[in-house]
Amino acid sequence: MHNNSFHRWLYLVAGLLFSMQLSAQSNSATINREARDPDFIHASMVVASPGEPFYSCVGHAAIRMECPSKDLDYCFSFEMEMEPSNELMFIFGKSKGGFVSVDSKEYFKIYQKERRGIKSYEFNLTPKEKQNLWKNLDEEVSKGMSWDYDFLGNQCTAMLIYILEKSLIQERVEYRNLAPPLTASYDDYCEAVAHDMPWTKLLMQIKYHTSDSGNLTFEDYITPELLFTTYQKAVFTDAQGRSRPVFIGKEKEINKNQLVISKIFFTPSIAFTAFIIVLISSIIWWRLRKRNKK
Repeated sequence: MHNNSFHRWLYLVAGLLFSMQLSAQSNSATINREARDPDFIHASMVVASPGEPFYSCVGHAAIRMECPSKDLDYCFSFEMEMEPSNELMFIFGKSKGGFVSVDSKEYFKIYQKERRGIKSYEFNLTPKEKQNLWKNLDEEVSKGMSWDYDFLGNQCTAMLIYILEKSLIQERVEYRNLAPPLTASYDDYCEAVAHDMPWTKLLMQIKYHTSDSGNLTFEDYITPELLFTTYQKAVFTDAQGRSRPVFIGKEKEINKNQLVISKIFFTPSIAFTAFIIVLISSIIWWRLRKRNKK
């Protein structure tokens, strides 16, 4: 009797394990079937208009990943670690940064409070490439603030380009009809994108001319707005020369920009003039004082 009872329990456990395995395989097959649907995952580029802090004066770019059937919707953003000392180190290119994921509704609320505009455009990726992109983004988030954050090479647009191209399958991004600022010299580029931001323009020029800029391309410093415009004319191209647009559908406006950034009066040229006046005044005062002592 005892052996029969034991065998019944053994068969029962084996049956439960077999049922669980079948259920897991069924769920896996269902997910795989759903994942092959082009509408299972949506990947979009999200661009925020310029903000008042110096580190967001040219706007911000992020990637939005959505899976409606699973009620998942996150924005993945490459950001600088927000520590007071880190903001100062940003000027010297020594601050830290990394990818973070934020629920899209919460992400948009942040910019709504700052009265900044947000628009998006969906990437024309294959289902497998969208899976790769989400996987790569999750892996980057798990690494934390592990990157050096820099104006040149490691900021939101450069890292967006990096993670997107890493997720492609035997394809590359081919740029067509680049906007004039991207084909001009770097100084002319700075003038075009930061003509109303003199201190930002000065910082960009100093950083460029004091770094190893010989190997840099426009992908290392392109602004979010310019990348958004450039991608609208770019294509994904495979080894056989077949291509398709980088974006699909229509541009969507999520937040309307209501922020008006006031122009800066105390420009670098005014600061330099003031310095010269103070310097000359100090020399004159020192000489007059020295003469009076005699």
